[in-house]
Amino acid sequence: MVNCPSCGAKNPSDASYCKECGAPLTEKETLTLRTTGQETTVSTTPTTPTAKPVPGVRIVKPVTTAPTTQPAIAAPTRIPSIGSCFYHPNLLASFICSRCGRQICRDCAKPHGDMIFCPQCYTTAVPPATPTPPPSGVNWGLIAVAISVVAAAAIGFVAWWLTALA
Repeated sequence: MVNCPSCGAKNPSDASYCKECGAPLTEKETLTLRTTGQETTVSTTPTTPTAKPVPGVRIVKPVTTAPTTQPAIAAPTRIPSIGSCFYHPNLLASFICSRCGRQICRDCAKPHGDMIFCPQCYTTAVPPATPTPPPSGVNWGLIAVAISVVAAAAIGFVAWWLTALA
């Protein structure tokens, strides 16, 4: 245990700064050189300033340090098995998305022209379908129905008139 020279708090022996006040626990090292009868004192402190911890913040030294050459991984990624659908890992893939290259099952495949998209790419790549207005002009089906009704009424009237005269 090392006592802080500023506040007197007890700190671990391997600590560089006081855990209570943040003051440095070790004095600056000096080196004495003797040359031709003269003594020269040279400070061996590093040229780059060291960061002083914030008072009241405990500095914890990690148990093991990670190698600096290994890249940091943001989040774990799911790696689907070969031949399985990206959205349904338990189903076999039947198609590959034409845009992003994901493997997708037949339930997820969205055809558009001669291409197959996954659900996510289909919503972003394919514009929504706009309803087409009915064609302008004569509606021949409606005219045919009207003529049929008039013809049936005329035949019924003639049949009634002939039975009424007899």
